[in-house]
Amino acid sequence: MQFKIRMRKSIISKSVDDMVQKIHHLQSVFFTLKGDSLATDERLHAIEEEVRLLWAASRKYNFDLHMADIVTEQWIQIQRVEQALHITQVFSA
Repeated sequence: MQFKIRMRKSIISKSVDDMVQKIHHLQSVFFTLKGDSLATDERLHAIEEEVRLLWAASRKYNFDLHMADIVTEQWIQIQRVEQALHITQVFSA
């Protein structure tokens, strides 16, 4: 009878030890996943910020290109006006 009790106690003790090990393993996995999740969230935030900066740069470059087109068009118009003025001066002289 004592032997059976000791055997059951040993089996129960082993089962408890196994469960404790599984709990520790699961806690370790949980904290690793939680850490990975935080790292992923930080990376996602960094990428979102980079996208915002790229959009801002893109808008600025588009504006600069638009202004360059306007300046080029105005320069062409100035040259035409100067040519017309020169032609007018030649014919009126």
